[in-house]
Amino acid sequence: NVDLNGLVDSAEPLLRRSLAETQELVLRLGEQAGPVRADRHQLEQVLLNLTLNARDAMPEGGQVTIETGRNGQTAFLTVRDTGVGMDQQTLRRAFEPFFTTKEIGQGTGLGLSVVHGIVAQVGGQIQADSEPGRGSVFTLRLPIAAAPAASAGTSGADAGGPPPGGATVLVVEDDETVRRMTVRALDEAGYATLEATDGQEALDLVRQRPSPPDLVVTDLGMPRMDGHQLAQRLRADHPSLPVLLISGHVHPDPQPAEGPPWPLLRKPFPPEELVRQVAEMLAARPTPTP
Repeated sequence: NVDLNGLVDSAEPLLRRSLAETQELVLRLGEQAGPVRADRHQLEQVLLNLTLNARDAMPEGGQVTIETGRNGQTAFLTVRDTGVGMDQQTLRRAFEPFFTTKEIGQGTGLGLSVVHGIVAQVGGQIQADSEPGRGSVFTLRLPIAAAPAASAGTSGADAGGPPPGGATVLVVEDDETVRRMTVRALDEAGYATLEATDGQEALDLVRQRPSPPDLVVTDLGMPRMDGHQLAQRLRADHPSLPVLLISGHVHPDPQPAEGPPWPLLRKPFPPEELVRQVAEMLAARPTPTP
């Protein structure tokens, strides 16, 4: 069971970092907004997706307002922006898979279709309202759960595995939503994190640092240099550097020509599983010789 107000409060720092300096985040949380029966991390993904869409719709700046409340046996969560808005033809197609109004390379068109799927999975509904020049409003309506809400947060200690001990993890992912959610899970578990949007950027970052990170989490399918190529290059430069591959596509697990195989975590994965696997890989690193 998830309390919507606790969810928004927990996600607020991440949402604020996602917006530009000329964009303002306003929270209007009702006294009773749940609990709803859902996966907390999936709802976080919904909230982040809608906030990133609002950000992209306001290139000249503006305001994103997130509201929660309750109407009978239904809780609602609304994300409202003051952006460019959509005409009716675009609005009718907003939740179609792979439909996007963004330029090539700036979006896959899967964000809103994923949001729609997550909301439908928990028996809820999502409605979009928009007009050109008047912004957009996305409203989620979710059935109220009967039992008390669970805690909104999960600590790194609860996820299993040894404490981070100041370890630094580099996250390489071209999908902004997945990257931010992955970084957040590791931040909450106590790790220091670095970010890169593709393999070449990650390789440059590692080579510019005086010492490599303690572990790399990388997506497989990325432009310029994919995760498999990045893992090979990193192993050539740093043979003992652990690399965790993540992917949502079904294909044979890529295996290195030499050395131990790279672990592969399939998307979508719960943050607790990511943190557990990272902790196990760090614990299994060979002890450096003095």
